[in-house]
Amino acid sequence: MLNSYKKLSLVVLLGALTLSISSLVKADSLIVHWLSASAYEGVDCPETCKNNPVSGFPIPTGFDYRSKKPLFFICTTLKNGWRAGYNVLGENSCNITVNGKEHKGTKYNCLCTNNRNNFQIFR
Repeated sequence: MLNSYKKLSLVVLLGALTLSISSLVKADSLIVHWLSASAYEGVDCPETCKNNPVSGFPIPTGFDYRSKKPLFFICTTLKNGWRAGYNVLGENSCNITVNGKEHKGTKYNCLCTNNRNNFQIFR
């Protein structure tokens, strides 16, 4: 039986895959890939993706509904294997849960795309 933390990680990962697949259907030239945030030390996923000329947009997982701006982004970090998590706007870590405890991985990858419309999905 999966505990709530494993379920949350699974939901985040499945959401990323669903978003990627649904975007592939809409755009012929869609690019989605992982970028190392460690290469751009001290920056969050939006800055990491922005630093790449091919895919300049992070894939969001959560929005502030008052400001309609993305606050959380899909990331992965290595802790007992690669685990999906979320990056908070302005923070340089990927938050995951391992054995019921929160872990902030400082060496992590961000899921980036060339599709600017990912910011419009939840509006």
